Amino acid sequence: MSSKTDNLSRCFRFERCSHNICPLDPQLFARVGFDDSDKCPFMRPARATAINGKQFTTGGSVMPDAELILVPRDNVERLNDASQKRWRELNHSP
Repeated sequence: MSSKTDNLSRCFRFERCSHNICPLDPQLFARVGFDDSDKCPFMRPARATAINGKQFTTGGSVMPDAELILVPRDNVERLNDASQKRWRELNHSP
């Protein structure tokens, strides 16, 4: 495994993940031109949708702590709000 994917491979979803934009990617700053469907679910904001009169929420979930502690500081702002908040709690950042 290359050093470029070492951090990504620590994610519990790595083996079955098909997203091109990952908060564990140390080269995330170089990734541009992708829409929400290409992003890790932990980077997507919560979005409510009504289907046949029922409300569904996608995105906005908190990344598990085991993976969250691996997110490089430079990538934190790309996480969704709930994951950013938890990252700061784990890292004692304001």
